[in-house]
Amino acid sequence: MELQNDFLKSSFDSMLAETSRLQELTTKVTNEALAPLNARVTATVETFSKPLAA
Repeated sequence: MELQNDFLKSSFDSMLAETSRLQELTTKVTNEALAPLNARVTATVETFSKPLAA
């Protein structure tokens, strides 16, 4: 029974570590994928924020 508990604990700890790693990877990939869009939105906002030339 103790061996089974040790195995379960080890498996659960591994799953938590892998889940954490996948979450970090997902965040990184999402930020990288949205970077060009964010740059474009920033440029557009800056363009519209400037007063029109008279």
